[in-house]
Amino acid sequence: MFISPTNMTTGMSVTNNGTGAYGFMLDQFPGADVALSLRRLSSAYNGPMMRIRRAIDDEEADLHFDARHYISLNCPVDNFSSGSSSTNLGEFMKSADYANPDSLGSTSDAYMPKWYDQSGNGHDAIETSASYQPRIIYSSNLGAGEDGMSYGATASDGRDQGTPATYQDGSANMTGTQWGEVAHPNSITIVGQDTSAGSGGNKYFWEGTTSASRNIVGGFYNNDDSGIYAGGSDYVKIDDSNKTAGNKIYFAVWNGDDSIFRLDDAEAYGTQGDNPQYGYQLFTRYTGGSNHMLGYTNEFIFWPTNQSSLSAQIAEAQNDFFQRY
Repeated sequence: MFISPTNMTTGMSVTNNGTGAYGFMLDQFPGADVALSLRRLSSAYNGPMMRIRRAIDDEEADLHFDARHYISLNCPVDNFSSGSSSTNLGEFMKSADYANPDSLGSTSDAYMPKWYDQSGNGHDAIETSASYQPRIIYSSNLGAGEDGMSYGATASDGRDQGTPATYQDGSANMTGTQWGEVAHPNSITIVGQDTSAGSGGNKYFWEGTTSASRNIVGGFYNNDDSGIYAGGSDYVKIDDSNKTAGNKIYFAVWNGDDSIFRLDDAEAYGTQGDNPQYGYQLFTRYTGGSNHMLGYTNEFIFWPTNQSSLSAQIAEAQNDFFQRY
């Protein structure tokens, strides 16, 4: 059962417990190697959602899920890098209607140096350089601000606004903790928005960390298409020239001649190379120097198995929560 959108403080367009009618994603679709999200994905996971860096003074804190298993200004914060006295994200950021225990002189943006893996494997996404970290807070507001910063309810420019998201400005770059090679078949689902149509070159949400492990999900051919690539000469792709249509659900299976790419409720089939997955890179090419994504992201889940028989159910469960289509 859904509740109607509310204000930016509590989050919006989500079910009353923050998990959706399908419950926790990893309880329904287990076996993931990587699980990154702004909502809790597993009933067994009790760790933080992300590490957050306050730009005004570079104070860092771990951000935990709120009582609805989601992200909001009520999320608890702890494990500070210096000496913050804040108890929740609203206080930490000097947000409107919240106390200011750290006596910040002004509002601030905030960035994400670490996105914690909820799969239980410790495959966190990390970026230590401040200039490459995705943004999560704009001017002390969650789910509002420059370039949309979020989506949920349709804005005048066609973007959805409401559901908080990380923002990639064309320079963001995060590297996943390395682990052994994962041969095909493997699968991934991503909830996000690529806003880089016509900007030139390819833009990546996800890719391997070496030239021999290039399993890519992104925008191709000046980003008018979205699809997958895993070596060789073939892409599996779908027309995606309408980049202002809000967040979308990307699903892929790399499996040789039986590879699949799904964009919302549209599917394409084709052949992919046999590059194994070895670690992962977010928002850029494996070299870290090009193909930077422009857009927003809510969720990544990667399985070292073939999830093609469950692709419709996975998309339906994500759509139930994020209300994409």
